Amino acid sequence: MKKILAVISPEKKFNLRFSDYLNKSAHFLYTAVPFVGIDDFLAFRNKRNCDIEAVVCDEVLLNDETERCLFGMKILRLSDGAEGGILKYQPAGELMCDVLRELSGAASVNTTDVNLRPTSVIGIFSPVPSPARTIASLMIARIVSARKKAVYLNLEEFPGLKGLEELNPACSLSDAVYLLRQGSLDGVSLGKYIYPFMGLEMMAPFETAEDLMSVSAEDIAAVVKILTTGTRCEIPVLDLPMSLSLSTELFEICDRIFVPAGKDDISREKVRELSSYLESVSGNRINDKLSIIRLPEGDDVFDIESQLNGQYGEYLKEILYSENRRNL
Repeated sequence: MKKILAVISPEKKFNLRFSDYLNKSAHFLYTAVPFVGIDDFLAFRNKRNCDIEAVVCDEVLLNDETERCLFGMKILRLSDGAEGGILKYQPAGELMCDVLRELSGAASVNTTDVNLRPTSVIGIFSPVPSPARTIASLMIARIVSARKKAVYLNLEEFPGLKGLEELNPACSLSDAVYLLRQGSLDGVSLGKYIYPFMGLEMMAPFETAEDLMSVSAEDIAAVVKILTTGTRCEIPVLDLPMSLSLSTELFEICDRIFVPAGKDDISREKVRELSSYLESVSGNRINDKLSIIRLPEGDDVFDIESQLNGQYGEYLKEILYSENRRNL
């Protein structure tokens, strides 16, 4: 039976998401259980006879009294960025790695099975509708594929990919989410949904806009998790939908988010408004992941091979692999 790791924070949404993320990891040897406060946790502990060995606790809840209540357990302090503790607002994969490192003395890490460097997830989102944005997304996936095993997922309402190359897959993301909800999606079945397209590997988009609108961010995050743990995929590249409500939630699982936009004043203002909105709902946590990139231009804008071998391709490579950014 797995031991319990208590995740205690006044932010209920954070607790639920992070606990769910931990529990879906094949490498995590605890069961993470979320609590919104110390009293909630103590009520659970007093009612159940279970082995709670460690606690991940928001620093705002820690004081002499609560630490006495947690006596005998390993306490991991979640910090908002101040010196010491585990940084709370960071990509879930990196947060999990920090927790694993802290717990390593408690034998929570299977060192023969775990690579403590998390899989990177790249997102592409833009408030500026443009077909050139799709070209930029495909090029990013192609460039990343040159170094890592990348899989491209187009999550747009109207992908338009058949305008570039014929695409007649037997299975799509609609099928993957259906199997997920039936509890029968695994790495083997998901691996069969990956197809060659435009010189890269991809999962076919949702069959209809209605299919996309019927899924949750949790559904898509679960598919991405199986993709990275059950197949050879190292870096999923998510072409995110225009739906801000869905994309904002998916921003949470992305390590980097590229925002293609034009040079005109309207495009700049749309990007500024996006950044302002994200700051209002998440502080700098999501904004810090954003990289604004220009759209491809010219008569050959839809010729991916020409763009890859030209100035725009070099421009993207420089941004993707610049020294001041996390190497892919």
